[in-house]
Amino acid sequence: MMNLNSKKVAAASLFTALAVTTNYLLFPIWNVKLMDVIVFLSAYILGFRFGVIVAVFSWLIYGVFNPLGFSFPILATVASCEVFYAAAGAFCANRGILHPLKLGLIGLVATLGYDLVTNAVSGMLFTNTLWPGILVGILTMNFPIPMGLLHQASNLLLFSLLPPMMVPRLTNLLVSHTLKVKRMLKKGVSALSALLLALLILSSGIAVYFYLDSAEVHRRYNSLLSELESVSVEVNLLIDYGNGTLVWHNKTVLPIGATLLNATLKVSAVEYIGSDMGVFVTGIDGVGTKIVKKGYYWLWWRFDKTQGQWVLGEAAADRYILQRGDILAWVYADTSTYPNVRKPGER
Repeated sequence: MMNLNSKKVAAASLFTALAVTTNYLLFPIWNVKLMDVIVFLSAYILGFRFGVIVAVFSWLIYGVFNPLGFSFPILATVASCEVFYAAAGAFCANRGILHPLKLGLIGLVATLGYDLVTNAVSGMLFTNTLWPGILVGILTMNFPIPMGLLHQASNLLLFSLLPPMMVPRLTNLLVSHTLKVKRMLKKGVSALSALLLALLILSSGIAVYFYLDSAEVHRRYNSLLSELESVSVEVNLLIDYGNGTLVWHNKTVLPIGATLLNATLKVSAVEYIGSDMGVFVTGIDGVGTKIVKKGYYWLWWRFDKTQGQWVLGEAAADRYILQRGDILAWVYADTSTYPNVRKPGER
């Protein structure tokens, strides 16, 4: 008969298989998962070390073959934070906590910690910033969809219901040496193994389907992006309002053949006068029409990469055809000193 450590290894493998399988099966139900409580149970029954193994290996499998795609930074974060549930399980086991309300609250605290850390890291990765990214990640945890609250509420319920029922039964199966339990182990483990094998095969099929579907979507996206790049230009446009306010509209995409006027109309409210020489811009976002300074007019500039400096626009805004990678600027400036007028960003 297997010794206790061998049983724990086998039990940890079953816990891992169960966590991965249920994650795939519950994939359509956002943020309602059995994995967290399974990791908790594994640590409660087998000890913290085995709980960590279940947490990390479950995420290694599910994270690599994730229907939403693979990201190593995200995988490292969620696998590390899943250990919170293993720590909660070991904590409760050491103190013999099995009261439903206490378990529910402990599960809620672990879930809150998990959600805060994982969302903060997701925000940093999304914005490529530290504190603004952390703030964005935490704010979007429950806005516009309360995904965090759903995760926390479901775990509060699951931790209150499942561990009080499952811990005594699973513990007896692991440590009891009576003939009755031996028979239960033979029958129960065989049946459970068969069930888990069937579920694992089913979930693997689901995982492969979603993985291939995700890869196909990614391929189509890249193909569409390539086609879009062949019929469009991307420019960076600065609006300098003449009062210290500078607004960049980076990576503004327009069709090939578009003009500076088209780009400006895309990002701002523009007022202009037409003539045989082209349009004359009189106001951008109200500056120049509603907010007027004597002697001030809107001038546009182009950054000449060869000279490494700003040069004044050579034509009317509706006559200048955008080039891929252009860096352009509108400046509301005092023209009484022309041609020595203020350049973009200057005070």
